[in-house]
Amino acid sequence: MPVTVIVCVAAVICALTVLIAMKKSGKFFSALLLSVIEGTVALFAVNAAGTFTSVSLSVNWLTLASGAVFGVAGIAANLIANIIIR
Repeated sequence: MPVTVIVCVAAVICALTVLIAMKKSGKFFSALLLSVIEGTVALFAVNAAGTFTSVSLSVNWLTLASGAVFGVAGIAANLIANIIIR
């Protein structure tokens, strides 16, 4: 089994876990909205700071989705993965 399939399955399991936790909190839509806002703001803040630090992330569906579901932790994971891949 290729590594990309394993990583995709793990990402889906993590996303479902986060969404189930939001649902069980009783405030699903407010938690989801807050996560989407903070993840998107964090992504654009990283890119804005990238002009000074030379660390940036491309804005695509993967980074937006991970930021929307996981919030700041998703953007931090993207940054760590970006550093490891380089």
